[in-house]
Amino acid sequence: MAKGKTKVKFVGGVWDGETFDEFVTRMMYDSIEVFSGIWAKKMPDGNIGLMRSERYGKDWIYYQNHRYQRYGKDDHGYFIYQFDEEIENHRCEATTQLGKQCKNLATDLDGEFSLCSVHKK
Repeated sequence: MAKGKTKVKFVGGVWDGETFDEFVTRMMYDSIEVFSGIWAKKMPDGNIGLMRSERYGKDWIYYQNHRYQRYGKDDHGYFIYQFDEEIENHRCEATTQLGKQCKNLATDLDGEFSLCSVHKK
């Protein structure tokens, strides 16, 4: 194996069973978040459209990440990242001075995701 590389295996979640045989060791954090492929946008008729793709679009209002926690090595020398939780990310609902929707993540306030820390002031 090349210097500075290791083997990693993901268990559970959207990356279940994925292995990387030359994972950069500098990227070996205690936890890693991965886009789940699920996101939502507001449709022209005002309804919410649920989408599935490799990336969320510019017009996103919601997307999900999967968090994986690092554990020890398995019998084959792979570091194991185990699925830990699904994280919901909501877009700030504020309108900017240019008349567009803010692109920051909304922060949780008593279970309500509506504004980012900039617009809660």
